[in-house]
Amino acid sequence: MARPSFDASRTSDEIFEEYISVPTCWKRQNRRHNGNRLLGAARIIISLLAPSIFLTPAQAEKPVNGTVKSQQTAKEDGTGSSARKDGWISCTSTLPLQSRSSEKATTQNKEQYHDVTFWNCSGSYDLTITRGNYQCMYGPGNEKVSVPVGTAYQINLDDRNSGFDCNNADKSVTWNIQASGGPKTTAQWLHSKYQENAGTWQTSIVDSNTGSPGEVSGATCNYSDCLNKWVDTGSGRPLVVISFQ
Repeated sequence: MARPSFDASRTSDEIFEEYISVPTCWKRQNRRHNGNRLLGAARIIISLLAPSIFLTPAQAEKPVNGTVKSQQTAKEDGTGSSARKDGWISCTSTLPLQSRSSEKATTQNKEQYHDVTFWNCSGSYDLTITRGNYQCMYGPGNEKVSVPVGTAYQINLDDRNSGFDCNNADKSVTWNIQASGGPKTTAQWLHSKYQENAGTWQTSIVDSNTGSPGEVSGATCNYSDCLNKWVDTGSGRPLVVISFQ
């Protein structure tokens, strides 16, 4: 018996009568064929979804280009610390500075984080600090930040110590500092391995115009004077404070 064919001119009753006369084996064959199609589609969907379902948290966090490290990867390559959000620091207490600087971050020469505070708590002018040139940095900090009189603002720097051009090379960030209604000056953060104590990473804040209202009045690196001087900062998470008059 031939399979029933579709004819738009037939009534639904005629189609039904012809259908129920079809041998049962054909009906089973059609059901089996449709079931195989559904099973095949389900297998395709599962194969597409399986990688994302069974990813570990570390795999899920790591992007394709590898520019952002997961927590697991960071621990494995020695960069266990992570960048912090920039923010305001209280002028009435040094506790936030002390607690932030106490964190240890063993970098194994791949990268190092630095906390830099623009301390305008005793300043004479509102300041606009604009980032200029920088070298060998993953994170050179804010492009621009305003620091009013009586406030302090901390940024995070993330240096790069890998690759042919930056491995053991000097790291630097330059800032152009404009006092509102006052002078304009330039300060530079330098991190180098080839200064007074060769072979040890050291930091200095370099500024040739200092001491006048609206200008840099001092700088410390891990609580030691580093304004136009070098201070060892090769371990932990260096804390730099740049003060303004």
